[in-house]
Amino acid sequence: MNEAPQDERLMCRVNNLTYNFLTHSGELFLPEFNCCDMTGCRTLFESIDAQVTEIRTYAGNERDTMYRKVDDEWKAFCPSEY
Repeated sequence: MNEAPQDERLMCRVNNLTYNFLTHSGELFLPEFNCCDMTGCRTLFESIDAQVTEIRTYAGNERDTMYRKVDDEWKAFCPSEY
């Protein structure tokens, strides 16, 4: 079985990511039990689109964290909060 590659910016393993330029939102899919570094995640998606405003992360098949830009500041939300 192949193991997902480690990404040093995110400080975790990564399966896949998607980005929607129309909504300025991205999704990051991680293997089960992985979580990413918020700064690394934000920086990665800002390198794709400087206008990114929302990033949703998933660990395995579960929603993990949503990062949203609110008044020019990035905030993290747990699944129960969105």
